[in-house]
Amino acid sequence: MAWCPSRAASPVNNPSSLSPANLLSRDIGSMLDWWRLAGVDYAYTDTPQPWLAETVAAAAGAEAKTPVVAVATRPLPEAAPSPQAEPIGGARSGWPQDLAQFREWWLTEASLADRGAFPRLAPVGGPGAEIMLLVPMPEDTDRAVLLDGPDGQMAQAVLRAMGATPASAYLATVLPRHMPLPDWPALASRGIGDIVRLHIALAKPRRVVALGRSVKNLFTNDDAVFCGPGLDELRRSARRRERFWNSWLQWTGEAT
Repeated sequence: MAWCPSRAASPVNNPSSLSPANLLSRDIGSMLDWWRLAGVDYAYTDTPQPWLAETVAAAAGAEAKTPVVAVATRPLPEAAPSPQAEPIGGARSGWPQDLAQFREWWLTEASLADRGAFPRLAPVGGPGAEIMLLVPMPEDTDRAVLLDGPDGQMAQAVLRAMGATPASAYLATVLPRHMPLPDWPALASRGIGDIVRLHIALAKPRRVVALGRSVKNLFTNDDAVFCGPGLDELRRSARRRERFWNSWLQWTGEAT
């Protein structure tokens, strides 16, 4: 026996269910159900409401009713001036007068290097060298001899290309020991540049080659010193080596 819907449930047999009022109510109910399923359960409008104005007005009224109590305040103390950093090398009257004294002073003067695990290393070479090669500091792997690692190999290659032998070259650093993160502006303000110039004056090299940005900044507008990239930069980049060599030839007047 086949199943059929009852006559009462059929919209055809129940004309009142198709009246405009019922259809409108059904459509509105379906629309509201759709918005509820979408998570919208409040009515929104694009018309701005002055909520903040009412809040500010209420707060202003509360402040007007609050009595003002005068509180005595003390002036803030003036900040004490920071002490001036101690100059590197101490009093100039105690600076060394010859290269032998400088080497000993270089390894013992406390203000030349802050405390650290890396050893102080003396410069390599004697007075009157053909080229004085000046770099920021010893390598982190140097223990007994200055520039004994990869940077030292690059330094020897540079000196050979410039026509200097190990016997005719002088290896020097701005700092006596390796420092992971030197504060170069602070060192310059404390007079590290004067120590470098003293070193050059006592060593009396024919030419000075300063490598590294931190060293170059100590010789601004000094045409008597040839400045170039650091040894680590020259090791990493053939392009930098080419530019460095072309600059050297122009500085020495050997460029064709």
